Amino acid sequence: MGEPKCLFFVLLIWCLGTVHAQDSQQSCPKPKLKQGYFGSDEETYQHGTDLYYACDKGWKPAVEGWWAMVKCENRKWSHTPQCIDENDCIAPDNPNTKVETPGVNGRYPNGKTFRFECDGTHEINGPVIATCENGTWTTLPLCEEKKVLCGQPPPVTNAVITSEYQEKFQEGSKINYKCRDSYTYEGTDSSVCQSGDWTTSPKCSNSTSRGNGGTSSGRSHSTSSGGVDRCGEKPTVDNGDFISDSDRNRMALTFTCINYYKLVGPEQVMCHNDQRWSELPICKAPCTIDKITYDLLDLTKDMFVKEGESQTLLCKITDAWQRPFVADVQCQNGQVAIGRCACMYDELHTTQRNRLYST
Repeated sequence: MGEPKCLFFVLLIWCLGTVHAQDSQQSCPKPKLKQGYFGSDEETYQHGTDLYYACDKGWKPAVEGWWAMVKCENRKWSHTPQCIDENDCIAPDNPNTKVETPGVNGRYPNGKTFRFECDGTHEINGPVIATCENGTWTTLPLCEEKKVLCGQPPPVTNAVITSEYQEKFQEGSKINYKCRDSYTYEGTDSSVCQSGDWTTSPKCSNSTSRGNGGTSSGRSHSTSSGGVDRCGEKPTVDNGDFISDSDRNRMALTFTCINYYKLVGPEQVMCHNDQRWSELPICKAPCTIDKITYDLLDLTKDMFVKEGESQTLLCKITDAWQRPFVADVQCQNGQVAIGRCACMYDELHTTQRNRLYST
C-alpha cells in the first residue's frame, strides 16, 4: 500500500509543477504606463488576469471610460495601456464607420479634423469629416446600408425624358418619356427602377406611317391644318433636343438640353405664319472641375457646374486648417471662378446672419 500512495504524490507534484511552468510561460510582464497607474503592483501576471488602470488628473485612457482594463492572453496584453490628454478624442464608436487615417495609438488631437469612410456595404449620409473639440467629436457621419440604385435611364430614339435629371435613382423611381411630334408610343410611356435595372422603356414610332387615324396614349397629332409642316424641317440645337405641340396654324417646340448643359434663350420656339421659326435657344456647356487642375479642392471625382450657377465644395485639409474649409465655385461664360477657402462654420454663420437681416 505504501508504493501506490508514494506514486500518487509524485504524480500530483509533477502535474502541479507542469501547470505552474505552463502558466509561467504564458504570463505577461507588467506593462508601462505614463501619466497613469495600475490597480496592482505585481511585476508579472498570469494568463487570463485582468489588470485595471486609471490616469492622472488632466489625462484619460485612450479607450471609452475614465478607467480601463487590459487582459493577459498568452504572454500578450489585449491592448497597450495609454493615457491621453483629456481634451483629445478617442476613436469614435460609430457603427460601420472608420477614420480614413487612424490616429496614432488611438489618439485624435484636440482641434484636428478627420475624414471618415464607411465599410463596403454602407455609404455615408451627410458630411464626411468631423472635428475633435475638447474631447468630444462634432457631428459624426452616418453610414447607412447601401440601397440598390439605378444609373441613368436608357435613351429612347425620337423621345426625351421629361423627369428631373439625377445621377442615381432610388429603387422604385419612375421616369417619363415624351415622343417627338408625329411620333407615338408603343407600350408604356415610362420606365421604373427595379433591382438596379430599368424596366422596359417605350418605343416611339412615326404615327404618319401607320395611316390615317393613328393616335397615341390619349393624345393626337393634328397635321390637317398644315401646322406641323408649315415651317418645313424642324430646327436643331447643339447638345439639345425638343418635344413639340401643335396649336392650329402654329407649332411650338419645347427645347431641353443634355445633362449639365444650361438652356439659354427661349424655351419654346414657334412656327410663325410667314413660315419662319422664332428665335432659337442655345445649350451652354458646363464648367468642369477636375482633381488635377483644382488640387486645392477635396474632390473624389470630376465635378460639373452649370453655366451661371455655383456650388460649395470642400477644400483639402491641411495642418494649418484645423476645421473643415469650403470654397464657392462659380461658372461664368465657361470660366471657373473659385473663391477663397473659408471655415465651413463661419460661412454657415454668415449665411444665417444675412438671412436674418434680409427678413
